[in-house]
Amino acid sequence: MPSLSFPPGGGILAGAVDLMHRIRNDFKYDPKATVISTPLKEVFEKRHGVCQDFAHVMIAGLRGLGLPAAYVSGYLRTIPPPGKPRLQGADATHAWVSVWCGEEIGWIGFDPTNDHPGRERSHRAGDGAGLLRRLAGRRHHRRIAQAKAHGRGCAAGGMT
Repeated sequence: MPSLSFPPGGGILAGAVDLMHRIRNDFKYDPKATVISTPLKEVFEKRHGVCQDFAHVMIAGLRGLGLPAAYVSGYLRTIPPPGKPRLQGADATHAWVSVWCGEEIGWIGFDPTNDHPGRERSHRAGDGAGLLRRLAGRRHHRRIAQAKAHGRGCAAGGMT
């Protein structure tokens, strides 16, 4: 089924970029609009939220089309104004999305909060794709349980 961001023949990468742009344009960043337990339906209705909400919105759209997408959390490295030092602890936890764009490209990061493809100025703390890679092929239940517990401990929110 075609969608606005993913017309037939448009490609996964182009569609993901378009969806990221649309979320940035259609939703307003508002730290007071949601809490960690706010349902996605409410985020769609309000069109307000924070990085974890926008990541979940993008993931829902991608997965709704059958595209593999993962929630990623980590720390966004900020660039201080010229002449000012970077303050310790000033950089905040952040959430973005990783999308499987096929064998040739692999997993690509998309930040719908800042309308930025990739996250080269970030430090990844945990992601669903990494968790799935770590779990692939493991048969020992205790090791899987430990990996799952680690994946749920994301600072910026839960995994979908």
